Amino acid sequence: MSQIDQLPEMSDEQLLATCQQLSAQNIALQTAVRSYTERAAKLFALLKQQIARRRGAEAALQRKRNIVKLLQDVAVAANEAHSIDTALQFAIDEICKYMDWPVGLAYVQESNDTGDLIASPIWFCADERFASFRTSHAEARIAPGGSWLDTVLQRGEAEWHLDAALEAWRLRAAYGLPVLVTEKVVAVLVFYSMDAQKPDADDLDALRNIAIQLGRVVERTRAAALLQDSERRFRAIFDQTFQFIGLLQPDGVLLEANQTALLFGGLRRQDVVGRPFWEARWWTIAPETQERLKIAIAQAASGRFVRYEVDVKGAGDQVATIDFSLKPVFDEDGRVSALIAEGREITQMKEMMQRLRRSEALLSDAQRVAHLGSWEWDIRTNQLTWSDELHRIYGSSPDTFVAAYEGFLAQVHPDDRKEVEQIVNQAYATGQPFEVTHRIIRSDGIVRTLHGRGQPVLDSLGNVVRMVGTGQDITEQKETETQLLEAQRRAREIAELLRTANTSMTQTLDLPTVLEALLDYMAVLAPYDSGSVLLRRGANSLTVQAIRGYMIPFDAYPLRGRWLPFTSFSHLDTVISQQKSLQIDDTANYPGWHPHFQMAGEVRSWLGVPLIVDDEVIGVCALNHQEPHHFTHEHRLLAEALAVQAASAIRNARWFEELRVSQERLRLLAERIVSIQEEERHRVSRELHDEAGQALTALKMSLDLIRTSLPPTLTATAASLAEAIELTDDTMERIRLLAHALRPPALDVMGLSSAVEALCCEVAARTGLTVSYEGCSIPRLADATAISLYRFAQEALTNVIKHANAQHVQVQLRHDAGILYLSVTDDGQGFVVERPQGPHQPSMGLGLIGMKERLTLLGGSLFIESEPENGARLVAAAPLVTAEEERA
Repeated sequence: MSQIDQLPEMSDEQLLATCQQLSAQNIALQTAVRSYTERAAKLFALLKQQIARRRGAEAALQRKRNIVKLLQDVAVAANEAHSIDTALQFAIDEICKYMDWPVGLAYVQESNDTGDLIASPIWFCADERFASFRTSHAEARIAPGGSWLDTVLQRGEAEWHLDAALEAWRLRAAYGLPVLVTEKVVAVLVFYSMDAQKPDADDLDALRNIAIQLGRVVERTRAAALLQDSERRFRAIFDQTFQFIGLLQPDGVLLEANQTALLFGGLRRQDVVGRPFWEARWWTIAPETQERLKIAIAQAASGRFVRYEVDVKGAGDQVATIDFSLKPVFDEDGRVSALIAEGREITQMKEMMQRLRRSEALLSDAQRVAHLGSWEWDIRTNQLTWSDELHRIYGSSPDTFVAAYEGFLAQVHPDDRKEVEQIVNQAYATGQPFEVTHRIIRSDGIVRTLHGRGQPVLDSLGNVVRMVGTGQDITEQKETETQLLEAQRRAREIAELLRTANTSMTQTLDLPTVLEALLDYMAVLAPYDSGSVLLRRGANSLTVQAIRGYMIPFDAYPLRGRWLPFTSFSHLDTVISQQKSLQIDDTANYPGWHPHFQMAGEVRSWLGVPLIVDDEVIGVCALNHQEPHHFTHEHRLLAEALAVQAASAIRNARWFEELRVSQERLRLLAERIVSIQEEERHRVSRELHDEAGQALTALKMSLDLIRTSLPPTLTATAASLAEAIELTDDTMERIRLLAHALRPPALDVMGLSSAVEALCCEVAARTGLTVSYEGCSIPRLADATAISLYRFAQEALTNVIKHANAQHVQVQLRHDAGILYLSVTDDGQGFVVERPQGPHQPSMGLGLIGMKERLTLLGGSLFIESEPENGARLVAAAPLVTAEEERA
């Protein structure tokens, strides 16, 4: 049974209503189905769209990843590249592969810097099809007006270019990518495409970024080359500078030292670099030097600049004084990253620097700050506006001042007015700023000096419509400059005076002259009423050596040469014990003052300057004045400067005096020894002649008497006695010659000339030499003069016999202007006359030395002339002193 059959029976109206109801439900159902179907279709379309977008996004993301990878690869390669060509080659290869471009090349700057770019060996070719293209473009050039690439070169911007001329290689487009350094094109990368479609923006941005990376590589490479060149120049300067330079870590480890320092220390770089600075040889002169350096390094490491003078040790233990400094080097964070050590040898400059510092102290003067006012001049209305400060400078007021250009000119000094007008008119004509220095006359009549500056102001047409500027009162500055010039002149005068004083005191070794010069120059540098120089004697005493301005002359001064205990005078004791000057402005206010000298008049101002040599006070220069507060600080400094020079001169003069006294003592001793020798020779000669001669004569007579009394049969005995008699005669002759040599009788009886003539005859007879003598008439000489010249002749002839190998000898005695000359000339083999090498290395033999010493005792001298093979000539010169003069 169907379901319809199972429906209850309905009337037609019910059945119709039910059908209508079912029909309505069916329509609603159909509507719902259509709505669902439409919604499903829309949802499906939306889903497809989202899937497409996601795939596009993934593709774009992948492309961006590829771009990023390309940029990263190029950046890494660029940073690791050792040359610009390597970086460019890698970039072209990667770009061509990424963009699927078959050809790429690089144009680079020409070496002659013409501004043109030429094709380089940097290429990319996908295959052999493009080999001919590379060959045809191997010498291509980018020049102004040459091609489309000129636009890339001139503008510095990338360009995509369609080029039909490349159809032979099926290349349809080209892309020029400039590489810039500081906005200047240094290279152009050119790529060729077989597709005419322009790359998208992301790719072009990536390529521009690559160009930027390459520009940085070029810039970095150039900078590295410049840095290397700079380092070479720095190393050359660093090593060749005359100063000692080193670079240290903050902890004192040496990083670098220049060649000058290494050569001075006799060191190699590996000996000191990497080790503590204080362990290097320079600083091993003393442990205190090393400790002080450690402290200085610690101070410099804390950010302080350290400088001091120090003695350092060099090669061969040489010692030099250097002006040493440590300068900290700060990093960007303000921390000390390194220390620069510098040393300049000042051993010979220390005294000069001390004098310079004294001069600078004399020249120092305070300088007041100048006042500054402003002004404005409206040229069209001739309205001049001044600031209050400028009114004050000019001594005017805004109420009474004629506020026009003419009012300004009225106050300019008449002598400067024309120059000011010319400068202002020139500025108006040229529109250029100006400066002028001029004088003004204030309303109160005071003249001031101003430095003016002005700046023209132009309108849109370039016409000067206004001027603005400043006026600065530089009167005090001008006065200071004048004073400074005067001080410099004064300093030059003082320096010249000190130099003259030093020359005056050092060119003499006479102590009184040195002391007089000291007081003379003291009177110029530190004027005084009376002054004195006291030199130290013993531990606690002084002696007066020179005075000036006292009531009596120095020769009559009662304290002259007396020892004065300086400990009894507090002012003198202070100068000596503290080794520094003492300036008493008013002796009335000085505790325990009493003058160390009387007859100096009233003393109200006193200045005592120590004379110091080698840290020892050798005396005091004392200056007096009747007016209190007379001596100034400048007087004191100048007196100290002069005292430094005088102390050395005084020490030298005292040494010379001591040497002179010692030499005089030696001379007197030598003279006494010679006198004793001659007296002894005279005595021995007389005893030989009188006693031994007479005894031998008696002996001879006795022997002869015995011989004649012998019987004829004793012939042997008679022969022996004859030999004894002959031996006695020979002994008597020898004794006579010896007595004659010790003291020739002719010298006492007939004088020097006859004694020398007899000596010549004796030598000629004994040796066979031809000896000629030429004498002169002279009075009887003093015994010392006669015997010394005779001994000279003896020694000279003995030397000729022993060494000259001569044939002829000429002896001459003459006198001229109170001087006796005795010369001995031979024609022998001669010799080289050598100069003495030093006091302990004489160039003469003992005989010549004896001659010279004898003559020196007489106040005479010895002259020697000789050359090899040309003989020799010896000349003795001595004052002509007669026997009467000697007795007188």
